[in-house]
Amino acid sequence: MNLTPLPIRHYGDYYAYLLAAGKPSAPRGVDTVALHNVSVTFAGRRVPRRPKDNPAIGIIEGLQLVAGVFDRPSLEAAAPHARLDLFSEQSAYGPRVASQIPLAINSILTDTFTRQAVLVVDRGDEPPATRPCTTSIQFQVDPSGVDLNVAVSMRSSDAVWGLPYDLIQFNLLLEAVAYCTNFVPGNITFHLGNAHIYTATAVPATAWGSEVLIARPIRAHGPTWGGQVAGAREVIKKKLTGRQLIDQFVDGPTR
Repeated sequence: MNLTPLPIRHYGDYYAYLLAAGKPSAPRGVDTVALHNVSVTFAGRRVPRRPKDNPAIGIIEGLQLVAGVFDRPSLEAAAPHARLDLFSEQSAYGPRVASQIPLAINSILTDTFTRQAVLVVDRGDEPPATRPCTTSIQFQVDPSGVDLNVAVSMRSSDAVWGLPYDLIQFNLLLEAVAYCTNFVPGNITFHLGNAHIYTATAVPATAWGSEVLIARPIRAHGPTWGGQVAGAREVIKKKLTGRQLIDQFVDGPTR
């Protein structure tokens, strides 16, 4: 019996574990190695890098999540060579949870140790094929009373082209909510119904050789959720290139 998520220091350790322990599976006829019901905790702010990746994808997704919008032109500016057909308003998280985030923040401000600061992403009545990968997001203050942690539940998670960018966007969300509630951003735990690596896009575990510090709240508008939304929308409106987004939101290598 394991009652706690697997703590991971570096993303490459998680990837190597999944690559070694995953079982062959072919949903929709596409070969993968996969594990079911994986829970894993990552330190906040630290996100993985590998050759030829583009963290600007996760940054612009995170900004749109905070802003509560889906904006294709800013995605195109940030990642012109990405599979933009994979991004749509149906799959975007921002419009789904925009009205819920202020309620979650109020729950934390009202009761530090609330268990009710939850965002429900899946609408429940959608056709299974169109449901987003993320189903819910829960914020909880650590028993120390200092750190704000977040747990993200996902029905499906691709370890190469999905989770690294999800780490970025949920770090941005955590930073913003922590700023508005006066807590220190803590850890991110993922509860993954199906964690997988597509055989066709697998990379060596050693490819995840570095990590960077990323994400910071948008302080220009102050520690209110309205201020965070306004700041994120200002950045989105500028349609920054990937390089510009990385320069603004990436602090540098952690090791």
